[in-house]
Amino acid sequence: MTIALANLLVAHGSSDEAIDVITQWLNQWRCARGEDTDRKERAAKCKFGPLAVASRLPEWFRIRAEFELNVLLYGQAGEENITYRDFLRDHAAHFADYAAHPHKDDRRESPAAKVQGSGGISIREELTRCQDRKPPTDGSAALGPDIRAIMLRSLLQNENTLLRSELHFLAGSAWTELENLHERGLVLTRFSVGCLNPEGDDSKVWEAQLANYKITSGILSLAIADRLGTTAASVDERNRAEEIKTEAKQQLRAGYRLLKVFRDADRKELALLPWSERVFNVSQWEEACSLAERAIHQLNEASP
Repeated sequence: MTIALANLLVAHGSSDEAIDVITQWLNQWRCARGEDTDRKERAAKCKFGPLAVASRLPEWFRIRAEFELNVLLYGQAGEENITYRDFLRDHAAHFADYAAHPHKDDRRESPAAKVQGSGGISIREELTRCQDRKPPTDGSAALGPDIRAIMLRSLLQNENTLLRSELHFLAGSAWTELENLHERGLVLTRFSVGCLNPEGDDSKVWEAQLANYKITSGILSLAIADRLGTTAASVDERNRAEEIKTEAKQQLRAGYRLLKVFRDADRKELALLPWSERVFNVSQWEEACSLAERAIHQLNEASP
């Protein structure tokens, strides 16, 4: 009901009110669940709760609302907004925890939670399994390859979106934090199309998405390398910054070469539409290609 109301508000041009509706619902959810552990904090924010009946509500409802809020906040604030980044961190961590540790009460509500205990998935575990080309051997095998792929794609999309936002907030990050972000970006690029798309249909979509991940990794790592280079306190640290920069260039250019093919194909198709339709239709890869083009231009300008 909350999501339906938010969608109606968006349809009437009131995205800010839709955001307010969903955030209020999420706050009420936390009150009903009693998730504010501090009593003073709960007294200030919650006029009721916790309620015993709330424990029977599937956690998937909350995640579904967070997905909707993610889209709305991006449209209103953009990835450079720190509030949006903070929300993404919470949402991505919440969904990753949910996917890795499905809740017993949610088994009927979400494909991610059809089995208990070790039946969840994570990005790292799925990458290892895909690279080893081994089927799952734990309880998560009951999910089936298609359901696992759906959950994995959602996890990767969250991670890609979050890393794009983290790119704008590297200042003040410690060396270990920057190395961790660099590695997270690389993980996105190590998946194969077969791992993301075991169904076998729409393989070109996932080829393009993997190219998009390479661009994210490349742009993020270039910024990290620049940051590390300015703070390096030793020859080893400067060499490490150069290693990251070299790898970033390769990821960026490889991703752009492939994604540009898909972007250009979309442009040709869209060029056949009447102007009334073209105004509201662009390739979904325009933004990523534009980011890559600017970054590559800067690299070329900086080259001796």
